[in-house]
Amino acid sequence: MACDEELAQPNFVDQNPDDVEIRISNESNFQLDHIRLNTSSNEWSYGSVFKRGKSSFRKYRFSYPFFELYFEVNGKVFFYEPQSYSGYNKIDGGKYEALIYDIDTIALTFAFRLEED
Repeated sequence: MACDEELAQPNFVDQNPDDVEIRISNESNFQLDHIRLNTSSNEWSYGSVFKRGKSSFRKYRFSYPFFELYFEVNGKVFFYEPQSYSGYNKIDGGKYEALIYDIDTIALTFAFRLEED
C-alpha cells in the first residue's frame, strides 16, 4: 500500500501543464544525424531525420526562443550554443517546430528558427 495518496489513487493530471514540446523539421536536402537539442531545462536526442522530414515531439519543462543544437551531416559536425539567455523570456507552453535549413557543408554553417506548430 502506498503512503502517498497520489500514488495510491493517481489523478493523471499533468504536473507541468505548461510544458514545451519541440520537434525537428528538416528543411534541408540532407539527412540530419545524431540530433541533440538542449533548452537548458533538459536535453533530448532525436536520432536521425530524413531530408524534408520531421521528428516526433519531445517534451521540455521550458525553452527560450533559441537553444543549444547539435547534429551531423555526412559525418560533419554542426553545433550552436547560445552565449547567454540574458534579456530573453521563456516561450509559452505549447507545440513548436525547430526548423533547420540553409546547411552549408563546406562552411559548416546552418540556420534555424523556432515556430509554433
